[in-house]
Amino acid sequence: MTGVTTAGSLDPMGLRVDSRIDRVVVFPGAAWVTRIARVSVGERTELVVGGLPAALDDDTVQVAARGPARAADVRVSVEVVTAADPAAEDDREVHARRRDLTVAEADLAHLRGALAALGALAAASRGERDLPAPAWGDAVTARLAVAETRASREAALRVAIAAAERTVEDARSAFAAAAYRRAQATSAQLPPGAVRKALAITVEPDGGGGEVVLEVHYLVAGARWAPGYVIRLGDTGARLEMRAAIAQATGEDWRGVALEVSTAAPQRWVELPELPSLRIGRAQPAPARAGWRPPPPGVDELFLDWDRELGRHRPPPPPPKLMQAPEPAPTVEVAADAYAAPASGPPAFYPQTLAAKGGGGLLGALGGALERALPAPRARSAAPAAAPARDLSDLKKRMAFKTDERAAAVEQASPDDGELTASRDLLAYGRLRMAGPADAGRGKLAPVERAAAWGADPRAAMAVDDATRGARAIAHAPPPDGFSAADTGVYDYAFAADARLDVPSDGTWHNVALLARPAAVTVRHVVVPAVQPEVFRVAWFDNPLDAPLLAGPVDVFERGEVIVTSRLDETPPGGAVELGLGVDAAVKVARNARFREEAAGVLRGSLKLVHEVTITVENLGARAVALEVRERLPQPAPDEEDVEVAIDRVAPAWEPWKPEGERGAPPLRGGHRWKVELAPAARRDLQLDYHVKIAQKHELVGGNRREP
Repeated sequence: MTGVTTAGSLDPMGLRVDSRIDRVVVFPGAAWVTRIARVSVGERTELVVGGLPAALDDDTVQVAARGPARAADVRVSVEVVTAADPAAEDDREVHARRRDLTVAEADLAHLRGALAALGALAAASRGERDLPAPAWGDAVTARLAVAETRASREAALRVAIAAAERTVEDARSAFAAAAYRRAQATSAQLPPGAVRKALAITVEPDGGGGEVVLEVHYLVAGARWAPGYVIRLGDTGARLEMRAAIAQATGEDWRGVALEVSTAAPQRWVELPELPSLRIGRAQPAPARAGWRPPPPGVDELFLDWDRELGRHRPPPPPPKLMQAPEPAPTVEVAADAYAAPASGPPAFYPQTLAAKGGGGLLGALGGALERALPAPRARSAAPAAAPARDLSDLKKRMAFKTDERAAAVEQASPDDGELTASRDLLAYGRLRMAGPADAGRGKLAPVERAAAWGADPRAAMAVDDATRGARAIAHAPPPDGFSAADTGVYDYAFAADARLDVPSDGTWHNVALLARPAAVTVRHVVVPAVQPEVFRVAWFDNPLDAPLLAGPVDVFERGEVIVTSRLDETPPGGAVELGLGVDAAVKVARNARFREEAAGVLRGSLKLVHEVTITVENLGARAVALEVRERLPQPAPDEEDVEVAIDRVAPAWEPWKPEGERGAPPLRGGHRWKVELAPAARRDLQLDYHVKIAQKHELVGGNRREP
């Protein structure tokens, strides 16, 4: 990348390589970016990958080399944008268009001033003079010359003014277009003086070297997404399209990237479970847990070649070893008092099993290196009481390290202070540095300030903090109308786009198409004539994805036209989806009911309430429809014994229908439905006769008539 200057630790002799974003995984609030760079390596080379966003998380940087080489080292630094940046080019264009507009307006004002001055030009009247008056012919000739000059110059000025006005309009349009382009510039186009990050990668060839592909992975804040869907109905099936509304202000535009969206939380802390062994026997106290593994012996021997070749003296030998227990080797325990940190300074210890807690990959490797770089734990033995005090004094000297140009003293505490813990600063692996061969404490990791880690001016840390806060603000941006942002839940799912996509870094929502899958759809017509006579179309289909369908808006198209906009509920893989398509005016339904009362019983002591219901359905459309007519038969209360409901006739036959009610709502009782096929221009009657039998001295609540 051109137009940037390195601030600090990047080697000016490093080879700057061009990289492009190949793949992006969008999480709720962040994005995992993969960059690709191709370079030919024949010897040990330091490569500089610049133009990275300032909101990049240093601790998440991973580098992999594919080809006859390997990545031996990687460092993060800060670089400052200079005038050659594309954003500065946009600023220069705005300034140039503004200057052209100012010059054109000045020329137009000058021409208009000249025209006004020419209008004031006229022949002066002759005053009282001693000289004799000129001849009449000479005076007329002079006046005619003045009039001709004025007319000719006025015509020329008016032509020039018309041309100047057109120039001003063109300059004003050009300035407005440049200002609009600058206003629409993404956060990837930074003004001069802004900061970005860069990586210095040391690559060592294998054998003779050759073409190497570098993959750089990092996590950057400032991205968010929300799911949406489109269903296109056809005569034989349907097509489900999943879309995503994506907003990102990461500081870099995504052009032609393999995009993937996920509901996972990339930096969620997860404790690995412990599986203790089960034993049968007398209860034993739990063994003490060591805070870390002892470092490997002979760390200073790694620098023998350096001392020999450069003629340097080895650093002072370490303090005497801690007292060890006699044979057999005792159980190694770590006393909490030996590693307790004062309240004013950072603790000088690390949590147990960092490699396991950090997981695999970069964190696990750094955790293991950190554990190996720390001093060995103290072994508890049967030595005299004075020995532990001397060992503790030596241990304090070995554990002291310099932070913020002052030493953190180690205080003595009770051995039963509890389990060892570590400060969050000591877990920031991206800010750990190993001392050089000529420095004290070589071969050990120690935390440094962020600006020192980047090798940049301390003001760069403030600029990076501002950029990070601006990127994280996108997490609080409201989603578009009708959308629900994809938040982390119990399960994590990812959806990969079928094609490469473009998403600019402007902080606004962009609707992109992720994937499309065919689905077998069944469209039926449903009507509940006792409630309302409108016939609704309903589509049923199974989820065609291997992942669930998240809740979101859906646009339904039929023959290229939008017929309804609805909302899709969360559906598991393979689950059924029911989607309403609106009212079909081509199918008509009419419900008519007749009611009468009759005396019944041996002694005519009962009352029979007869209901005769006729439902007429008619298809006025040009296509056959599958119609489902839903009806509910009155049911007596469970504790009611004096009310009987019986069916006299149903034509054609129907079937029981028990819908899934809402959570907490009582189930529907007495539900039935007809399923009929209606050809174009077909008409059919559905008949239901039933009666309600009650005691003649009673009356139903609300009236004996059950039908309107």
